[in-house]
This record gives sequence, C-alpha cells and structure tokens, in this order.
Amino acid sequence: MQPDGIQRALGPTSTWHRLTTPARAQGYGHSANSPASWPTLGVHSAVGAVTGVAVARSRRGTPGSNRWARCAAPDASKDSGTGKALISRLLREFREQAQPRLLIPATVISMSLAGVASFRACLTGRLLDIALGIAQTGTGDAARALAPLAGLYLAAALYGYIANVFQSILFALARWKMSMLMRQNLFKALMRQEVAFFEQNSSGALVSRLTNDTDQLQNVLNRAPETLVTNLMRLTVSLVLMAQQHKLLTMASVAHMPLAFLLVKKTGQVVGRYGLLQNDALARVNGVASEAIANVRAVQLAGAESTETKEYDSATQNYLEVIQQTVYKETALRFLSTLLNDALADVPLLCLSCWFIAKGELTMGQFYAYRTLLWSYRRGFRELADLFTGISRAQAVSRRYFDLKDREPRVRSEANALPLPKSAVEGHLKLDGVSFHYADQDSWELQDVSFCVEPGEVVALVGASGAGKSTVLKLCARLADPQEGSVQLDGKDLRELNLQDG
Repeated sequence: MQPDGIQRALGPTSTWHRLTTPARAQGYGHSANSPASWPTLGVHSAVGAVTGVAVARSRRGTPGSNRWARCAAPDASKDSGTGKALISRLLREFREQAQPRLLIPATVISMSLAGVASFRACLTGRLLDIALGIAQTGTGDAARALAPLAGLYLAAALYGYIANVFQSILFALARWKMSMLMRQNLFKALMRQEVAFFEQNSSGALVSRLTNDTDQLQNVLNRAPETLVTNLMRLTVSLVLMAQQHKLLTMASVAHMPLAFLLVKKTGQVVGRYGLLQNDALARVNGVASEAIANVRAVQLAGAESTETKEYDSATQNYLEVIQQTVYKETALRFLSTLLNDALADVPLLCLSCWFIAKGELTMGQFYAYRTLLWSYRRGFRELADLFTGISRAQAVSRRYFDLKDREPRVRSEANALPLPKSAVEGHLKLDGVSFHYADQDSWELQDVSFCVEPGEVVALVGASGAGKSTVLKLCARLADPQEGSVQLDGKDLRELNLQDG
C-alpha cells in the first residue's frame, strides 16, 4: 500500500513512518498468533495501550535456520562449571529440594532391610547345618530344633515384605515431589527470560531441559543418600558375616576389587558423556515435532511437509546413532565388570569352597550363608557403581540445569526501578536515536531511529519485510532493549521503569 493509501485508511490525523533499513535475513520468523492471545503486563501493557498496537512473539524459526542452538548462558553463575563446585552445587540443590519427612524414614527402612537380608542368610545357613546334623546322626527332634530359628526366619521375611511396600511408597512420593519442585523452579527461571532468549533457543530443547534433565537429576539426588548409606552398610555387614563363615574365602572374594573400581570409573565417564549427547539428540527430535505440529498451518501454506518430515527423520536417525554408540560402549564395559565380578571370580571361589568342604573346614550351612552374603555384597557394589554412573551423568546434565536456573535475563527491572501505575500514564511515546541489532547479528537492524507518538495518535510503520517494523514494536513494549538511544514513555526511559507494574 502506498503512503497516501495508508493516510486515507488511518484517517486525516494519523501519521506514518517509512523504515528504510535494508531487509535482513532473520534467524527466526516474524509470524505469530493473534495479538489478542498474548496477555501483556506492566510496561508492555502501558505502551501497548498508548500506541494502539500489541506485540506478538514469534514461535518458530524459518526453515533452515539454526533452531537447535544450545541454551548457552554466558552470564550464568561461575560456580556451576568445575567438578568439585558442581558436586557442591548438587548437594545444595538436594538440601533445598529434599523431602526429609519422606526420605529419612525410607532410608532407615532401607538400611534395616539390608541388615535383615544378611540376618536371613545366616539363619538359613544355621538351619541347614542343624538339619544335616540330625540327618547324619539320626538322633534329635528336628521340629523342636528347627522351630525357633524357623520362626525368626518367618518374622524376618514378613518384615522384609511389609517394609518393602512402605519403602517403595515413601521413595515414590519423595521422587515425584522433588521432580515437580525442580520443574517449578526451572520454569520460573525460564519465564523470567527475555523474548530474544526464546527466539535463539528451540522450544523443544527448552521443554526437554524442563522434563528430561530434571527427571535425571532428581533420580540421582533422591536416591543418592539412601543408596550410599544402605549399600555401604550392606557391604560392611556382608563382609563381616562372610569373614565369620570363612576368612580366606572372604579375602579371595574381594581380591579383584581394585580392577572393578577402575572399570566402574571408566563406565561412569562414558555414560556421563553419552548421556548428555542422548539428551541433546532427543531434544532435537522433540523440538522438530513440537514446532512443526504447533505451526502446521505455516508448514502447509509453505508446502514444507516433506521438508519437515525429512528433518524429523534426520533427527531420529541421529538419536539412534547416539543410542547405538552408547549401547555398544556401555554394554562392553558393564560386561567386563560382570565377567570380572561374577564369572571369572565364581569359578575359583566355588573350587576353593568345595576344597574347604572336603577338608571339613567349611560346612554346607556355612557355604550357603557365605554364598548368599557374597551375592548381597556384590549387589551393594553394583548399586554403588550405578550410583557413581548416575552422578557422572547428573554432573553433565546439571551444568545445563544450573545455567538455565541461574541465568539473569538481559531485559529486567533494576532494583531502583520506578513504579508505573496505569492511572499516571499520559501516553507520550518517544524513540530517541534508537539503534538495535540482534545478538546473533553484526549489522544493525535499526539505526538512529527517532519519532514521537502523541496520546491518541495512530501511527503506521511502513517498510519492506525485515526492515525492522516488528523490532520497533518489540522495543516499544520493552521485549528488548536498544544498544543505543532510548525509548521513553512520558519522558521516562523504559529501562528505568518497573516491568511488573501496571
């Protein structure tokens, strides 16, 4: 439409401004939903009412644009980078999000279950020795001899079943509560960010951070204290009771532990590295799907169905390749650990046990108790190894979680920001020497733009696609801040006003 046409359409008291900034390719689209669907608050509301326009945020990048930029946060807290600082930060996060009323009873129950399991192993061995002794001598009342120990075993078994039910309920409640708290905190941090942050990062990737990363973190943080305490107790009790059955066998059982620890450390490093790649690849898959579906009208209008399908196929294929690499390496390392702990160690231990039994230095009951305690010991070692692996993965994931949680928005109200009650707004809007460029661009989107809008005046911005019309509206609604110049409302720079007032 020509300027005179715009003048006639808007009325004789309207003004128009032509933006002559050359059109530039954007890293995101300018299409949006109906302005009425976007609520505005504070400064955004006041400026929207004055100018008679509403600013709608773009939801999607243009085809071929970099929609998968990782959520980098250069202004994030510096203590979330190094290993020791990261572990310390994870511990602080656990203290903030933990549910002690659920976790403490669950951990106590878990510790008691570990002790009861070892107690049952010893009772079983003792029952076997008594039964074999009666069978060999042919004397004694088997029922009277076995009844007390059998009663203790039954009581221990019933306690184990009941305690397992309560433990599972308590840990499940604690897990879900912690997960929801972490999601709430991360979502709150995301809602504080400026619009440019969401334009530079895929919504699918951000949703993945909000769901997958928080779930992985809470899985480690929620079970870490219980797993650590319970399995250290299981290892200690099992070793002590194994030594009571036969000291030499016990020493032979733990001789290979140094090599097993090295394999666990290597497995943790591999899982941590590839776990992060899995999350990134899955975020891309979710991002392609969610953004294509959310913008299906634009996709069909552009005839880009096949393009989106190919992009989704490429994302899923990349995810499968990462999964394959993870499965190959993690399975190989876990197989070596299992082979070392079970297969290779079991054969000499079984032969050694049979030799001691033949020499009369080990009874069948002691052998059974020793084997059961050895399984308990190995279970404790495996669960501690899994905990170490989980912590390695959590360290990689937590860097991004803390980066997002700690990120300070570039558009925010200062501590001394002025209040802006709607009743006090007169409606004088002024752009004074405004220059602006996007973070991922070197050239100016707007340069030295100045004009005034009086209360009740209707203004049309005219220019080619990409000339900066939407950018002017974003600056007026303070969805972004100019690098040079100022946007003023009633003579006050918008950067001096409180965004939340209105």
